[in-house]
Amino acid sequence: ASYTSCLEVLTKFDYVLLTYRESIEPVSKEIESQCAYLPFGVDALLFCPIPNPPARCIDILSYGRRSERLHHILLELSAEDGFFYVHDTTKGLHTYDLLQHRLMRANFLKRSRFCIVNPGGRFDKSEVGSQSEIGARYFEGVAAGAIMIGLEPKIDEFRMYFGWPDAVVKLSEEQTKSEVALILDELIGQRERQEAIRTNNIVHGLLRHDWLYRWEAILHRVGLDPLPELVRRKQKLQDLAKLL
Repeated sequence: ASYTSCLEVLTKFDYVLLTYRESIEPVSKEIESQCAYLPFGVDALLFCPIPNPPARCIDILSYGRRSERLHHILLELSAEDGFFYVHDTTKGLHTYDLLQHRLMRANFLKRSRFCIVNPGGRFDKSEVGSQSEIGARYFEGVAAGAIMIGLEPKIDEFRMYFGWPDAVVKLSEEQTKSEVALILDELIGQRERQEAIRTNNIVHGLLRHDWLYRWEAILHRVGLDPLPELVRRKQKLQDLAKLL
């Protein structure tokens, strides 16, 4: 009932594209319009660490909502082993400047070896209930070439958009401190595996997950051709991918 006026606005559109897959059916019933899934994207050029990759001086990056249990395990491990664990110390959705915030997020991720990921809204059931969705941080982590550790959303679309080996290395908040340490130690010791993950992530970010591809999907749906700037950006993305 809280969103009745918003839903009424949506009835005026020919297409409604949602970034949450499991919301399509209930929204479609409410507005009686065509709803379709369009996942999040990322400014892949902003987040891409090549051609001049910075040193990955941050060992583990965690931002946004998190498992407090896993967070405290990582705090303990960082104190014991000396790895650099960067995490939020504030809460909320406010920022001084949105563009500066996005630039800082990109710079942090390009300098991170690993980043924590979890399905969107996993730790706030009051917002998403039982839904399991692909949050924005999966696209950000991939584009920056960080190795994503955490959990995958339990929807078929995740494999469709992140269907390459080790897109996410499983790490659950239910695991013990010793199990978390073992997973990290094994991964840190596998340099070839790390490089393969980074390369796959960056290439897929450039060739599949830039916002350009989402806009291109919208144009295709309404029968419009892309403008020259879109073609030029796509070529730039492809040229960067070829460097890898």
